[in-house]
Parts: sequence; C-alpha cells; structure tokens
Amino acid sequence: MFPFFSRTKKTWIDQPVIDYLMGINSLFVIYYSIRVNGQSILFKFRDERGRFLADIYDTRAKDVSIGYQGNTMLYTYHICDRLDADELPKIREFFDSIIKDYPTTNSELDINQLTDIQGQFKEQLEDTLQVKSLQLFPPNKYDTSVDNDIHISINYLSEQQRERFTRFLNRLDWDCVDVMVTMHLNNATEEEITATQAELDMLEMQERYNEEEED
Repeated sequence: MFPFFSRTKKTWIDQPVIDYLMGINSLFVIYYSIRVNGQSILFKFRDERGRFLADIYDTRAKDVSIGYQGNTMLYTYHICDRLDADELPKIREFFDSIIKDYPTTNSELDINQLTDIQGQFKEQLEDTLQVKSLQLFPPNKYDTSVDNDIHISINYLSEQQRERFTRFLNRLDWDCVDVMVTMHLNNATEEEITATQAELDMLEMQERYNEEEED
C-alpha cells in the first residue's frame, strides 16, 4: 500500500505581499478582483477593522486595487501570474506613489465610523453656516456610496449667508478640511461673463481706491 502525500495548494499571493497590503493605512479600502464569465467581481482584501478576508487560493484573481475611504476611483495593480515576494518592490513602489498623495491619520476609527462622523459634521456645518448643500447627482440604486461633501451655490445665498460663509472660509488653514471653489466658466453664457466682468472691475476699482486712501 502506497502512502498518499497531500500537495500544498498554490496561492495567488505570497505572505510578504499580504503583509505589505495589510499594513497600508486603514483609510484605504483594498480590493482584489476575480474574473467570472468575462466580468470582474470585486472582493474586499480586508474588512473595515483591518481583518484579513481574501481567499488566497482563488487562482482567478486578476488584480489588486485600493481606493481612498472607499472612493469609487480605484488604483489597480494587475496580476500577471501571481504576486510573489520577488515582485514586492514593484508592488510597493506602485501603491506607495499613490498613498503619499492622500492624507493619513493616527485615528483608530474604522471607515464606517469615520463616514458617520463626516455625515454628522456635514449637518452641523449646514446648520451653523445656515446653508444647504446641493445634491449634484440624483440617487442611483446601483450606487450606494455616501456623499458627505458640501456643494454650495454661492449665487443663491443671501448677503448675510455669504458674509457668514466667507468669514468661515477665511478661518480655514492647511490643517482643516480641504475646500475647493469652482467657477463654472465652461457653461457660462456671454451675458453671465459680462455681468461677472463688471463685478471684477468694481472689485479692482475698490481696491485701487483703498490703496489711494492709505497713501
């Protein structure tokens, strides 16, 4: 009678690569995808609390991706054959170059908890500043992501709301939430540009007048 020897199942990823991916800042969601009937299906590599989830024996794995706080914009590293330890420097270089452009944190909150806090603070901001955020896109049953960004149409604010809002913006420095103001010149009409030009000219005249007064 011959003994039967069990063969160790082959994984699509080596332990050093797993260790590196698990060490990526908790603000990044990590996915791996498999190919089924010509379609890519995403699975989480770890859960919101940082616990390992991936099936390392699923040889259908085709790539690994990361998204900041679950953002739908993903950065993807494709798997040629498998992610072995020899490829780790290349993998690390790819993801590190992305991670450095995003803010990180020492907080122990998981992403779900952070999302809840963002939503609560959004309500506080709207109440305190007496402004209401616009919904840029209608709800989509296929997109269950949460948009906690605040979108303000300055043109429709009252003078009092504008004054309060701009005073608040003037208080924000580099350590605060990132704020970007967009002027929609791409869709502007000639009349809108003319009216805005008039306001710009008035501002310039006022500044010149103030400078002359100071002299």
